[in-house]
Amino acid sequence: IASYTYPAEPEINAYFDEVFARLGREGHIMIDTAASYGFTEEKLRQYFDSHPSQRAQAFIATKWGERQVYDGSKGIAEQWKFQPDYSLDNLKKSVGESIGHLGRIDLLYLHMVGGATADVLRDKPVIDEMVRMKREKEGGIRTLGASISDPKVLEEAIKGNLLGPFDVIQTSGEV
Repeated sequence: IASYTYPAEPEINAYFDEVFARLGREGHIMIDTAASYGFTEEKLRQYFDSHPSQRAQAFIATKWGERQVYDGSKGIAEQWKFQPDYSLDNLKKSVGESIGHLGRIDLLYLHMVGGATADVLRDKPVIDEMVRMKREKEGGIRTLGASISDPKVLEEAIKGNLLGPFDVIQTSGEV
């Protein structure tokens, strides 16, 4: 990761321009991102701010469930890390920041990564808040999802009937 170079704005714009040109006026693109994917939300916002007609052709999904933590004792590439945080406060903060970056969210995922258990899906205040966000179309949210990486957690969620509030389930290739 230390050797990774973020693409410059002209490169990002050229890539999306090509994608939208290939789609034509009737096509749509589904973009899957997350705050924990670096600067992707900000870069998407920059592109769509300068290309507003393309935003109507994009369905943007983002994820919440982590918070950024700074550790100044680490090397440059390791200073910023994301730690799981499925609290109600983090949901509100994360969604607010993502709306600020993206302008609109079409699909909001609960991002269940690294050690998340099905208990996250049992947290009624958190799930109720996600449902409220969808119902009220906060930030454009019209679809809810759960992104579950661990096949055992997915199995427990299915058996426990915990996926009812979600329209979309995203899994890893291991399922």
